[in-house]
Amino acid sequence: MKILTVLGFVATSLVGSHAMAECVVSRDEVQKAIDSGASTDELQKKFEGCKAQDQWEPTSLQQSKVNGQYIKNTGSVAYESLLGCGYHPQRKELTCPIEIRRQFGYGGTPALQPAGSYEYVLFCIQTANGLAPVNTNGVHVHDESFGNQPNWYTAAVVPANQALFSTPLLGQSLRARAILSWGIPPQHCNWQPIWGNQADFIVRLDP
Repeated sequence: MKILTVLGFVATSLVGSHAMAECVVSRDEVQKAIDSGASTDELQKKFEGCKAQDQWEPTSLQQSKVNGQYIKNTGSVAYESLLGCGYHPQRKELTCPIEIRRQFGYGGTPALQPAGSYEYVLFCIQTANGLAPVNTNGVHVHDESFGNQPNWYTAAVVPANQALFSTPLLGQSLRARAILSWGIPPQHCNWQPIWGNQADFIVRLDP
């Protein structure tokens, strides 16, 4: 009985390891799925939980504190990285600078039509039940077409939803999170992107 149990455990471990090993994808695979017209739901279902094939820099949940914000590399940051975020309470919007780190891997140059891809940012805010999604927005990026060398800096601006928009501005502080995900919009506040990372920080609702 013990032998069978051990063999069953080994077999299960091997199957699990194999399944994890299979869920490793390249940028080209994801880009082809996007170009084929796959919906957001289809992309999320097909690639959720997958890891980047080309992790040129160490990632895997590494966390560092940068200017008071906790930046966690929940995905590969070989191509892009969220640098931090700030919320404008009067304008009701979050702005997050994004560092673009490679010349290629963004869906083609502007000369190709259609071309490019999106760097998505999901904005989450503290509620009585924990972090909850506020809104998702993105910035359109392309491959380099002039031979210039990175790094480049862009930003995603994410507007508030009705719940946050109608929250009184009394100077209260709230915990917030922003999740960067290339190609596939994050689905929830614990989303782990294939390429991208997250920032945890505090916002203040000043009047």
